[in-house]
Amino acid sequence: MSKSCLIIGAGLSGLIAANALQQTGITPTVLEKARGVGGRMATRRFDNSVADHGAQYFTARDPRFENYVRIWQKSGIVRPWTQGFLTADGELKANNETRYIGTDGMTAIPKFLAQSIDVKLQKRVAHIEADNHGWKVTTENGDSFSGDALLLTPPIPQSLAILD
Repeated sequence: MSKSCLIIGAGLSGLIAANALQQTGITPTVLEKARGVGGRMATRRFDNSVADHGAQYFTARDPRFENYVRIWQKSGIVRPWTQGFLTADGELKANNETRYIGTDGMTAIPKFLAQSIDVKLQKRVAHIEADNHGWKVTTENGDSFSGDALLLTPPIPQSLAILD
């Protein structure tokens, strides 16, 4: 059984996977190319304003994901935003599907998930290599990381570019 796992990508998928692995006794190390966690859950702050320029809201349809959302609500990092949406002609279409937002921007969710995870920022992957002991990942700045297992969580085009 794997005892350590390298995870490429500190977006929602990578951080949820890292937390799940950590709960089973596997040590995750998350490598992220950006200056911060979040991926498509990006928030910009300027003056006294907050703008989400990645995902602006999310829904929870899977019971397993709903469990995470309940934890996040209790922790105060998300809240319900609306049930339904406005159509192009301004009519409210209620569909009983709750849409959630981050209470201080969507990036609050990945920041919360990253609290107990070893996340290495500004580590753009340059090379991946498998050997008899697992995986070795080398970054563009020459740093090297090893793990028994490897998980790629970026969008497919980015993952394919990493593997190319």
